[in-house]
Order: sequence, then C-alpha cells, then structure tokens
Amino acid sequence: MKLHAALLLSASLSLVGCEQVSSLMATVRGEGDIYPLAKGNQWKYDVFVDSEKTFTEVDEVLDVSKTDGVTTATIKVTRTPVSGQEISVNQVTRKSSDEILQGPEDGPSYPILKLPLTVGKTWTVTSVPMTVMGREDVTVTAGKYGACYKVGIGASPATFSNWYAPGVGLVKSEGTLNGKNARQDLISVTIK
Repeated sequence: MKLHAALLLSASLSLVGCEQVSSLMATVRGEGDIYPLAKGNQWKYDVFVDSEKTFTEVDEVLDVSKTDGVTTATIKVTRTPVSGQEISVNQVTRKSSDEILQGPEDGPSYPILKLPLTVGKTWTVTSVPMTVMGREDVTVTAGKYGACYKVGIGASPATFSNWYAPGVGLVKSEGTLNGKNARQDLISVTIK
C-alpha cells in the first residue's frame, strides 16, 4: 500500500515538463513553458515496479481557464492496471508565474514546482523535500529529450526523481520505496 501511495504521489507530482531535442519544440514553446496546459493535451505513461509493468496511465487536460494571471486546468487521470479495472479521477492544476499547484478536484493543492526552475532550488510538499538537482538528457519510448530538469523528491527510504521537459511535461519518474524500484516512462504525448 505504501508503494502505491508513493507512486500516486510521484504521478501527481509529475505532470510537468523538459525540452524535447527538437528545434521546433524549442522555438514554439521555449524554455519558460515548463507545464503546457491546453485543452486536449495528453500524456501517456507505462508504470513499472521491479521491472514489471503494473499499469498504464493517461493524463488528459479536460478544461482550462485563466483568472488574474493563474491558469487552472482540470486533468483526468486514468490508470489501467495490467490485470484489473480502469480507474479515473480528476485533479486540478493551477499555474502562476511563481509556482504550479496540484491536487484532487475536491481537496487541497500542493506546490509541485516552484518557478522559475533553477538548479539547486528547494521547497517542501507536506514536509517532503524537493530539489532541482540538475539538467539531463532523457530517452524514453516517446523520444529523446534534452536538458530535462531533474527534480529529486523525498529522502530515504522513499526517494524519487522526476524529469521535466519544457514544452512537453513529465517524461520520466523513478525511485525506490521499501526496497522496490518504481519507474514511470512517457510513451506518447499530444501537446496542442
């Protein structure tokens, strides 16, 4: 159960972005668009525990509004286990010039990223430390992404890292909890 909760936290913390190795993406979206929120944007991930695929997750932006400089999006998160029934929930993401907040549709929101992202920046989410650890190239099923922001989440025994591509969103998440290795890889993305 703790592993599932950590994966949910990691997935919830992970709808944000690193730059794909593509001059078109860099030109169109630029370095500043770390979390592209537009109706119809969709990210699809495979999730593995100890190298065994456990479920596929699809995150789709259903609705977007902007008020007083804050963009608010409703995102449908659908998880389909390898064996079992599909589960869907809606979450709300709020993006301002200095942070991105995320949480359940009917609950509190938490700062998943503090903007602008800079190497060494730290913050906490419900007493869990988060740090921008650096920038790295990442290759996943959806493609190769360059200069992704690597954000470290937590401290032992539950330590995860998320890689974000500006203009794309979360491309990879991996970590360890109670001796089990968990990984989430982007397999396809649609950015409108």
